[in-house]
Amino acid sequence: MTTEVPFGQTINLKQNQPIYLEMLHAADTAHVYAQRWETARAIVALASSCGALVAAFWHTAAKPMSILGGFGTAILLAMTLISQVRTKEATKIQERFDYELFGLPATDEFKPFPTDEEIGDLAQKYKDKGKKRNWYVDVTGLPQAYAILLCQRENLQWDWPLRRQWASLVLKAASIWIASGLAIALIADWSTRELLLRWLIPSLPSLTLATNLVVKNRQIAREKQQLALQVDEKLSVLPAITTAGALSEAIHAELMTQCRVLQDRIFRHRNHPERVPGFLYRRSKTKNENLAQTAASRLKARLLGIVPEA
Repeated sequence: MTTEVPFGQTINLKQNQPIYLEMLHAADTAHVYAQRWETARAIVALASSCGALVAAFWHTAAKPMSILGGFGTAILLAMTLISQVRTKEATKIQERFDYELFGLPATDEFKPFPTDEEIGDLAQKYKDKGKKRNWYVDVTGLPQAYAILLCQRENLQWDWPLRRQWASLVLKAASIWIASGLAIALIADWSTRELLLRWLIPSLPSLTLATNLVVKNRQIAREKQQLALQVDEKLSVLPAITTAGALSEAIHAELMTQCRVLQDRIFRHRNHPERVPGFLYRRSKTKNENLAQTAASRLKARLLGIVPEA
């Protein structure tokens, strides 16, 4: 015969304590370092596009710009590897924040985690100290597993629409660039060889980066959306805690195991270096935060038995 578990959790209280804010500050600083490599990749890509324009108007520059396009692509790929390493360093700090905050066991796959000294050093370089409070939505009063699922839902739901939007913007820009090259080739009566040497090969770093951003962001968006739908499905069938015998020790333990598996998948998605530019996040930050809190409040109310189930 199973017994009720002490479901209590203090996620909202703990997340604003100095030790947890320090981890968020450190993670943000580490992400800034990783973002610099993504910015460098963009600069290389833009420089290659300028090289294509030079080659388009001065035919004598075609071969040098093509050679630079090849070198630029190699540099771009090397930068991608470095960006992956720096991104993983940042996501490990975020993962440590989550598993300690949620009370989940650490997964050996992602060890070793950053030390307290490394986190402290990065946190000292963070400037906007007040911006990381109340990181997760209000889950006060919910059982631990229920609360974790709501927080994980927020992690997943926040990101994928922006990734899809960014992928569409990059695809449109790349399509316009290729169409422009074809139009110039037709007007100037270029041969296929000239089109390659004067436009496509010099543009290779830009087209490589654009392809990577479109494919990866669409893939991540699709997988995160699927995970978010799975979490929503799980939350929709969880009984309200006011229901007699709704949550036994065994059921809660199984939910905690599922939360750990889901957290592993969230971590792996965070490890991708492909990012959404800050202006897209900032433009929709307030709107997304309000939507996340509204959805969480509605789900929390149902789980607490405050509103009747549909």
